[in-house]
Amino acid sequence: MEENNKNIESIDQIKAIMERSTTFVSLSGLSGILSGILAIIGVYILYVSFGSLILSDDILQSLQNEQGLLNKLYIIFSGIFLLAIMFAFILSYLKSKKKGQKLFNSSSKRFAFNLFIPIITAIFVVISLINHHEYWLVIPMTLIFYGIALINAGKYSRQEILDLGIGCIFSGVLSMYFVEFSFILWGIGFGILNILTGITMYYKYDRN
Repeated sequence: MEENNKNIESIDQIKAIMERSTTFVSLSGLSGILSGILAIIGVYILYVSFGSLILSDDILQSLQNEQGLLNKLYIIFSGIFLLAIMFAFILSYLKSKKKGQKLFNSSSKRFAFNLFIPIITAIFVVISLINHHEYWLVIPMTLIFYGIALINAGKYSRQEILDLGIGCIFSGVLSMYFVEFSFILWGIGFGILNILTGITMYYKYDRN
C-alpha cells in the first residue's frame, strides 16, 4: 500500500512537471477580473461621453466631426489596454513567485508570442479603420481579434482562455450584425466574460 502511494505521488509529480513545461500556469485569474472591470469602466466612459449605450448614426457622426473627442477616447482606451497588460504581468509574476516557478519559461514565451501577434495586427487594423472613418467596425474588430489572440495562445494555457476567446469572437460577430448594441456587446466581451473567466480561474487554480 505504501509503495502504491509513492507511485501515485511520483505520477502526480511527473504530471505537474509536464503541465508546467507545456502550459502557462502562472496566468492569474485576478488579472482577468481586473481587466474586465477596466473594460466596464471604459463602457461607462462611453456612456458619459455620448449619453447613451446605443450606437447611433449621431454618435458615429460626432466621432467623425469632433477630432478632440476621438483623440480623448483613443487616449483613454489605450490607457485601459496598457493597464490591463500591466496588471496581467504583475499578478502573474506574483503568482509564479509564490509558487516558486519562473514566469519566463518556454510555455509563457509561446503564450505571449501567440497572443500578441493578433493583437498587434488588430492595432494596425483599428488605426486604418479610424483613418477611413469606419468607426462602426472598430468594436467588432477588437473583439474578434482579441478572441483570435486568446484562442491562438490558449493552447499554451488553460481551457478557460480558449472559451473566453470563443465568447469574444461571438460577441464581435454579433456586433457586426447588431451595430446599435456594439457598446453593450463590447462590455459583455471584454468586461463580463473576462470577469467570469477570471473568477473561474481564481477559484479553480489560484485560491489554493
